[in-house]
This record gives sequence, structure tokens and C-alpha cells, in this order.
Amino acid sequence: MKPARDIVQTAGRWGAPALLGVLAVALLGATLAAGSWKRDLRVVNVRTEGNRIVTAPEIVRLAGVGKNAKLFDVDLYAVAQRLKGNRFISDASVSRNVPDGIVITVVERTPIVMLLQDQFFYVDADGVVLPPTKSEQVFDLPVLSGVFPDAGEGAGERLTSSDMREALSILTVARAIGDDAYRCLSEVHLQGDGEFVLYTSEYGVPVQFGRGDVIPKMVKFDAFWNAVVGQRGAQDLLSIDLRFEDQVIARWK
Repeated sequence: MKPARDIVQTAGRWGAPALLGVLAVALLGATLAAGSWKRDLRVVNVRTEGNRIVTAPEIVRLAGVGKNAKLFDVDLYAVAQRLKGNRFISDASVSRNVPDGIVITVVERTPIVMLLQDQFFYVDADGVVLPPTKSEQVFDLPVLSGVFPDAGEGAGERLTSSDMREALSILTVARAIGDDAYRCLSEVHLQGDGEFVLYTSEYGVPVQFGRGDVIPKMVKFDAFWNAVVGQRGAQDLLSIDLRFEDQVIARWK
């Protein structure tokens, strides 16, 4: 190998353009070598994150990334789009985990009510109708029942019926108040007269809810249930009426 002073002298004789050319060739060689190294990497494992409803094997199946596929040949955008085809997945991101992995992170739609029509569906907090699904997670959800005119929404569509939207708002407000308030309700039922009746999880107590003023009514209900029913118990409670302003009417045995 030439001493450093000889290299400098050679560079001096040939000039700066020659030196830049040597460096460019060296850089090109390094780039090609790096590209060759990347092309040889293979997918050994696919990891899923963020999923509680859709199973990991189902996500891997939807992703369509074959084991031993070339890691840098995987179209990450296309994989994400395939995953969004599942009604329970609202968003997905896919990344490479060098040297041998693909990481899939999903954001799921979480159902908050079971909708009973000719068949049953789930509905999330955004009003999106979700199909029945096999899941490792057991759904313990309130039921939305009754006759809803023009309730033609199918899986993947958003609820448009004003009746259904109001029923859903009752449950979303209950969730906002707290998990206890939400878990206290087992059913939201639309009667033939167009008014809502709620049923409690404990002893199935009917709660006359009426229409409108969802937030103040739910706040009243939660306060009454905690302060009064929490002390007396629900075993002798026949009904609750929330339709009157600033008061709760309760009938006991």
C-alpha cells in the first residue's frame, strides 16, 4: 500500500477531478454492495400489534406476506390497504423490521352495542355497523332493540337513522360518564310510540327515558343509581322515570 504522502502527491499530480472520480467509484461500489445485501433479506416472521378483536393469524392471512418473501419486495402500502378491508380494522400501518421481520400495527373499531334486527350486528362509537365475528375477546354489550324505520344499514356502513343515532348517543354518553354507568345498562329499546326505554343489567329494571336531553338524563340516572339504589339495592325497584326535568321518579315494591 502506498504511503499517505504518495497518495496525496498522486492526487496532486492528477488534480481534484481525478480524486473525485476515485471517490465516486468507491461510493458506487459501496452502494451496490449494500443493495445486494438488502436484496438477499427474507421475511422470517410477521408480528402484529394493537389487535384485541381480530386474531393475529387472521391479520397475517389478510396481509398476504408469504414466509421467505424478499423483505424489501413487500409493498407496505398494499398490505395496509388489504388489512383495511376487514370491517373491524379502521387503520393499519406496516413497517419492515430488519433483518427478517414485518411489523403490522392496527387500530380496531371497538363495538359498544349489539344491534338486533333480522340478524345481529355490532356497532362502534362512530356508528359504523360491524359484522358478527369470531374473536378471542368475548363481547359483553348492551342490546339495541325495537322497530327502527329505514334501518337498512349493512356491515361497513354508518348509521343514518335518527332513532338509531339517538340510541347510540345514550350509550356513548354513558361510557363518557364512566364504565359503571355504561355497564349498568343491558338494553336500549325503541317502543312503538317512538320513546326509548332502558333496562338495567341488575334486575332488568325498566327506565323510562323518552327522547332528547340525553346528557342531563344520563347524569341524573347515574347520580340516582349510585346514591339511592347503591344504598337500597335494586331488588325492590320496579321502575325509574327520567322524563321529568330535575327529578327522578322511582317506583318501589
